[in-house]
Order: sequence, then structure tokens, then C-alpha cells
Amino acid sequence: MINGNIYLMPEEQITPDSMSKKLPTRFIGRRSLCFNALTSTMDIARQEALKQAPEGTAIFAEVQTKGRGRLKREWLTPQGNIAVSIILYPPKTYLNSLIMLSSLSVKQSIEAVTGLKCQLKWPNDILISGRKVAGILIETKILQDKVDYVVIGIGINVNLILAKHPEIQKIATCLMDEVGAQVSRLTLLRQLFFEMENLYTSSLKGASLYPQWRDNLITLGKPVRARNGDQVFEGIAESVKEDGSLIRIRVCFLQRMINPQISILFLKNMLKYFQNLQQFWVQRRRKVIFQLFWKNPLQFLKLFPCFFFSSNSLAEIIY
Repeated sequence: MINGNIYLMPEEQITPDSMSKKLPTRFIGRRSLCFNALTSTMDIARQEALKQAPEGTAIFAEVQTKGRGRLKREWLTPQGNIAVSIILYPPKTYLNSLIMLSSLSVKQSIEAVTGLKCQLKWPNDILISGRKVAGILIETKILQDKVDYVVIGIGINVNLILAKHPEIQKIATCLMDEVGAQVSRLTLLRQLFFEMENLYTSSLKGASLYPQWRDNLITLGKPVRARNGDQVFEGIAESVKEDGSLIRIRVCFLQRMINPQISILFLKNMLKYFQNLQQFWVQRRRKVIFQLFWKNPLQFLKLFPCFFFSSNSLAEIIY
């Protein structure tokens, strides 16, 4: 935290000088470019990265006219919010940790500045009370098996007037509404850079971000709808792997039966299941299987194999 205080302040003008003032970092945010309006901070950050801008360079825009999130969705960035992209040059082995680094940095900075409690929705959303307050977009370029650059784009709804945007009122929130007053974007940016640098440097030295990231995922243990191309699956999100790239969803028996989009997967898993069942039978465990099914058929159905999806192929989790 910066001075351990909660900051609720009028809007300040964000410039490279004001951003670096009182900035408690060594490199992240130390160099910044600030614009009144851009199509996207990611575009400028990419150009800067190609020119080998110093690591930690931050690109900020008061307004984005063509901001985007995952799956090329539009990200709304009117004035009064945060749209920032940060350039890093991590080793290739670090790439799987980028989403953990980014989401934890945003979560911790919001909590430190406002006192609000945030949750993480796999893979890249930050929520408050179940509504989206921030999103992350990561762009990576690899040349000859080496990371050329990474750009982390972060959008935070800070002082967004939701009444002017009825199309997102049910799914989004902003810090101003949650705390009941304007929140200092400068303070939040400084805290964001501070949290990111701390997490980044410690994890480069070997500290794992996975336990903290996993423990803050509200996705796990909850019913989800997952879209993979044209297919939609429903089930319980059970686990993620340490590289953050896999999420396991248990799809229940009835949903497999009813949903024609997963009929092929259902049949394959049914075949695998009955092959396993046959092995029990051969091993003279008829009585155990009969008792399990007779006493608790729902528990019996849970033995059906789960589906596994990678973040590269699983497009999104839909609640």
C-alpha cells in the first residue's frame, strides 16, 4: 500500500510528471506517455516495444476510441477511467504467469486504494460484487524462440458514469459507485505500478503467483457455461493448472444427454466409462458397484469422466 491510506480525491490531470511523482517503483511507470485520446493504448505500446522502449514503459490515454478486450470485443473507455498498457521483456518461461501477474496486480491495487474486495474471474476479468470493474488484454511477440516483447493492457472503470451507458449497467460497475465518491486515478495508477513491480520481480526470483491467483478465482466450484467455438458446455468449473492455461469442467450426465452439441464427446466418454466399469466387473467388484449405484445414484454418476479444455481453445466462460 502507499502510506496505508484509502484515497478518495477529486480528479487530477494525468501527465508523465504527475504520474512519476511519489511513484514507489524502480522501473514500471518510470517512463510514461500520456495522451488525451487514442484509438488504443495497445497500438502505441506495440510501436514503443518495437523500438525497444525501456521495460516498464506505460502508455496512458484519457479516452480510447477503439479499445478492445479479449476476442476483439470493444472496451468502453470514456474520460475519467484508466486505460493503460505496460511493456515488459520477461523470459519465455514467464509467459504462463502473465495473466496471474496482471490480474493480481489490478486486484491488489484496487483493494489497497479503495478498501473494496475484488474477485478474479477466469481468465482475465476483475469483479466487484459479481460485476466487472476491470479487464486485461495481453499481447506477446516471440522471435526465434525468444520473447521480443509483452504488452499488458489494463482497463479499469474508475469514475465511469454508468447511467450514460445502460447497455453495460447490469454486468459492469465502477469504483466511484462502489465507494460513493470519486477515486484518484493517479493514486490508483501508482499503486498498480507498485503492485505489478513487486509481483513481477519476486516471481522472476522464483516465487509462485499460482496459489494466490487460484485462491481468488471465483470461477472454481461454480456452475459455468463454457463456449468452445460453436459448442457450449455447462458444468462445474473444478480446477486450473499451475500454468493457468487449463481449466477443468465437469459436465453432468443430464447435460451430456440433452445437449446435442456435445453428443460426440458424450459417446466417447460413455465408452471410456463403461470400459472402466467392465474392469470393475472383471475384478469381481459387482457388489461394490451395485451398492454404490443403489444407495447414491448421483454419486455414481459423478464417476463419469470430465472434459478438459485449454485456454488456447476454450473461448470463454459464460455465467
